[in-house]
Amino acid sequence: MDELEAGEVPSGPWHPGRSTVVITFDDGYSNNLEAASMLEAAGLPWAVFVSTGAIGTGVPIWTNTLAMLLLHGRPRSGTVDLAGKCWPLASREDRLACFNSVRGGFKTLARATRLAAMDDLAGQFDDGEVERLVVDIPSMSMLSWEDLDEMSRSGVTVGSHGVHHELHNPAQPDDVLRDELKGSRDDIVRRLQVRCTTLAYPNGDYTSRSIELADEIGYRTAFTTEDGLATPDRRMLALPRISAPGTESGFIRALLAGTAAR
Repeated sequence: MDELEAGEVPSGPWHPGRSTVVITFDDGYSNNLEAASMLEAAGLPWAVFVSTGAIGTGVPIWTNTLAMLLLHGRPRSGTVDLAGKCWPLASREDRLACFNSVRGGFKTLARATRLAAMDDLAGQFDDGEVERLVVDIPSMSMLSWEDLDEMSRSGVTVGSHGVHHELHNPAQPDDVLRDELKGSRDDIVRRLQVRCTTLAYPNGDYTSRSIELADEIGYRTAFTTEDGLATPDRRMLALPRISAPGTESGFIRALLAGTAAR
């Protein structure tokens, strides 16, 4: 990551001996600890981008809270009122229909509207429902600051992923974007005593204003979820990545060898 921030991006076609790979994880889940031990043993560089407001709280970022409640939660009435409609959650099909219909809309909301909608949704479940679901679905638990401190001391880059994972959509006010970018950086610097000059935009979304504010606040690199390689012609505050959720190991090996077609 240091080489990337210094502008040392390999030019020309990707092939062994010329290219550098950095493995990245977003959000800050506790299962990153398992990855940490494997990556350290393999000597692979990696970075974790964390939403600092969720670290050490026991409650995941809001996008996963939404998913857990709609896909696994137990609403008091058996239904939820959401997005102007009453949704039954009696079957898996019901739950998927609801979740797939509303999640895109949530991602277009400004913070204040999103918070109100999430509060309304949570009020339709018993108190402590999110915490109960995290126990049932441990992959949704978050890292602690102690975990991150240990990772950082071992050489892992800890970068910003916002404070509350607010998306950089056109509806989001400048003050929210600034609070998210500056607040998360300040949290990491204060809690870990390290510099923080790299970020990953929540959900990979960004606008021209995101780039301006990131530059103003002092970030040197920022990652999107646009698919592609970090080549010299790319903007350092809008770098692409290659997503690998559930990707088969054969593709990963080909990718690292430079033979996978992109």
